[in-house]
Amino acid sequence: GNLLDAEKIYQQVIESEAFLDLSGPSYAMYRLADLELAQGQTKKAQDLATQAIDLIRPTHGGAQYLTVAMAVLGDALMAQGDLASARQQYQQTLETRQKLGDQYLVAESQVSLAELSLEEGHPEQAEPLLRPAIAQFEREKEDPDATGAYISLSRTLLTEGRLEEARKAIRHA
Repeated sequence: GNLLDAEKIYQQVIESEAFLDLSGPSYAMYRLADLELAQGQTKKAQDLATQAIDLIRPTHGGAQYLTVAMAVLGDALMAQGDLASARQQYQQTLETRQKLGDQYLVAESQVSLAELSLEEGHPEQAEPLLRPAIAQFEREKEDPDATGAYISLSRTLLTEGRLEEARKAIRHA
């Protein structure tokens, strides 16, 4: 909960890693981007996530880290209201994660796309993304992620007027 100290530490890591290795600070950059996003600094978050992606791509390694930075960029774009760019970013992230074969990361991307579909006013597109993601999270016993996905499912069902199903999903969450 001490965001100011966290921000200082991320900045120190970025500076020291950049001195040692040009691609080194990418992890700290996208974590700082996530922190900035949590504080409502969407433009800063976008810039930091973009910088992290640019640092990771030339190394051709750390594809998992690349997809996390890509997802943070999508989150920043969505928070700014640039839904078309957010969709493009989330879709690229999903495709990269599918190529990696990491089903947990694929499920995370499905939840992001479902939440974006809700923001766009298309709840009918959200449910088919959320149900397999929930199943994956439950298989891997990722309770916090499953809870978040059930909350998104409840919002989806509520938006569609399916009140009893929405209640059931939120109770399960």
